[in-house]
Amino acid sequence: MDLITPKQLVEANKYMQYFGGETLAKLLFRILKFNKLNKEYGEICHLPAQEFIGQVMEKVEFGFQVDDNELENIPK
Repeated sequence: MDLITPKQLVEANKYMQYFGGETLAKLLFRILKFNKLNKEYGEICHLPAQEFIGQVMEKVEFGFQVDDNELENIPK
């Protein structure tokens, strides 16, 4: 399953039709690495929401740190 296709990109931007249409969209897909994005999305799109978010964070190597003092400020 793809997140976006070259055809959808052309349909979303009416000016792309005048500058190469779907051929330009395919080139942009390669340059902007949308092909890789679609591949990664296809591997995890079936997961439940929390697992999906976890996998996205893992794939983009997103991490965060929370100071213990800051944790005390979170209402319970």
